[in-house]
Amino acid sequence: MKLLFVGDPHLDTMTPLSRIDNYRELTIQKLNSILRVALEKEVSDVIMLGDMFDKLDQSLIYMHEVINTFTKYKEANITVWSLIGNHDLKHNNIELSQNTPLSLLFKSGLVKHLVEEHFEGTSLYGIDFTKADLVDKIKVKSENYSIISLHYATDNTIPNESIPLTKLEQFDMAVFGHDHNYYKPKAHNKKTIVLRPGSLTRRTKDNYNLNRDIIVYLVDTVERTLAEIKLPNVLPAEEVFRHESFLETTTNLYKLGYDNIFTEDFYKTKATDLITLIESLPSTVTKESLKLIKDYFKKEGLITNEWIRKTLFKG
Repeated sequence: MKLLFVGDPHLDTMTPLSRIDNYRELTIQKLNSILRVALEKEVSDVIMLGDMFDKLDQSLIYMHEVINTFTKYKEANITVWSLIGNHDLKHNNIELSQNTPLSLLFKSGLVKHLVEEHFEGTSLYGIDFTKADLVDKIKVKSENYSIISLHYATDNTIPNESIPLTKLEQFDMAVFGHDHNYYKPKAHNKKTIVLRPGSLTRRTKDNYNLNRDIIVYLVDTVERTLAEIKLPNVLPAEEVFRHESFLETTTNLYKLGYDNIFTEDFYKTKATDLITLIESLPSTVTKESLKLIKDYFKKEGLITNEWIRKTLFKG
């Protein structure tokens, strides 16, 4: 049995502000690329790791295009499975998943909801977003090669939305969505192979999207082999993101955790003017803030001002 695992697709009819190409066309092209890979590798099943759509509001014309594309999979006798991701839910409520774009694909029969499936020698398990508690309830068939797919992160890379690997040691393989970063495959506890392909699409200009390849994983459950496949025809970031994306390196505050940046002393200042505000910057933000302010004044040629020169450029 050959399986193809695909990171969060984030299909969408609208183009993100950070991109200069046609995102709508791109997503259909990528679905077709996955189909070509599946046909070439004689794949029987394709597993999408959740967040099939980026938003719940999708145009009827775009849904028609998506349905037409998944119809090609069915005609090729390839079964498509999907988890339910947080973007596929209203208000992160699994009870409100029935009137969404993904639920329409489920009802069409073109995409199947992965919960628990058993094939000859293989067991597949799916954990939707908000359903982390189900991990502890799974009873693995020891004679089967067991794979669990989760719309969660691990190693706590997304706070409060990560499942530790220690909970997954009964499985032969664990495949994670939700975390859009790519991580190299690794073996946990000498048994469980951990796959984290990252999202199928690059919606933002975060550094990891500017540098990573788009990959999918081919798993042969009979031969017990794993292959990382670089998706063909993916343009380099310089050709799809706005040029200003490459002018500076930005810090992802979400990854750092806001609590580490804004501490109590941030709110103590009673400054009413720019000069007093700059002079009273707390230690938690002084270094980075002063650098930005200095760079601005240098750019504007204002360092000849006596106060600016003495306050910001002393020493």
